[in-house]
Amino acid sequence: MSKKSSVWLYRHANRLDQEDPNWIFSKDGLNYVYDTPLSLSGFETAQRMGNFIWDNEKDKLIKYDTLDGLKIFSSPFHRCLQTSTTIAETIETHWIKAKNIENDKDHHIKICVEFGLAEDIPDRSFDFKTLSRNKKRELIANELNPLVEPHIIERIDIDYNRTQILGPEDRLTCASIEEYHERVSKVYGELANSGHHTILISGHLDETFVGYRKLGNQNATKRYQYGVMANLINNNDNMTVRYPIWEHHKDYLSSSL
Repeated sequence: MSKKSSVWLYRHANRLDQEDPNWIFSKDGLNYVYDTPLSLSGFETAQRMGNFIWDNEKDKLIKYDTLDGLKIFSSPFHRCLQTSTTIAETIETHWIKAKNIENDKDHHIKICVEFGLAEDIPDRSFDFKTLSRNKKRELIANELNPLVEPHIIERIDIDYNRTQILGPEDRLTCASIEEYHERVSKVYGELANSGHHTILISGHLDETFVGYRKLGNQNATKRYQYGVMANLINNNDNMTVRYPIWEHHKDYLSSSL
C-alpha cells in the first residue's frame, strides 16, 4: 500500500431538476424523484472537474503504466455515478494521450459503488435490504436506478467490498442527524485511508462537507454550489489540506473544456 495519497472529495455536478423543473413531472421524474440525473451543464461541470484533477495529478499519474492506483468511490445515486464517470473519462483521455497509447480499451478507471455515501433520504431507487455484497455485475446493476447508463454499469468494480458501516440491518436511513453524521465520517475515514495513491470520493452536499470536516477542516462553512471539491494529502495518516473545499472553485468552473 502507498503511504502517501492524494484524496479528492467532491459533490456531484448540476442536477437536471434544478435546471428543468418540469423534469419531476416526467415519467422518469415521477418514478425517481430523489434520484435526479445530471443536466447538460452538469456534465460540462464534471468534465471541468476532471480537467482540474488531471492538471494537479498528471505528473504523478503519467509515471504509472496503468491507472489501477486511482480509485473512485461513489454514492449509488445516478448523478454521483454520472459525475464520477465523466471525471474518469476525462482523466483517461488525458492519460492515454500523454502516454501515447493506441489501444485504450485496457485502461479504464473503475467505479467502486459505496452505499455508505448515499444520502440519508427515503429513496426508493435502492433495495435497502440487499444492497451490494455480490460479485456479479448484473446483480449490482439491479440494485441501482434502472436508468443508470450501460457504460457506467460496465465501469463498476465488481471486486470492491463495500464498507460495513451502515449500521443495524444495513439501514441507509438514520435515526438522528448525529447518527447520520457519525456514519458518514466513518465511511470517509475508511475510504481516505484505503491505501491507493489517488483517491476520489463522490458524494452529496452533506456527505461531502461532513467528510471534509472529518478529514480536513472541522470549521468549514457549508457551500451549496454543485461540483465543489477539496483535495487533501494523506502522508502516513497525517492529513493536510492542499485545496480547501471552496476557495479554488472558480478556477476550474471558469476554465475552458
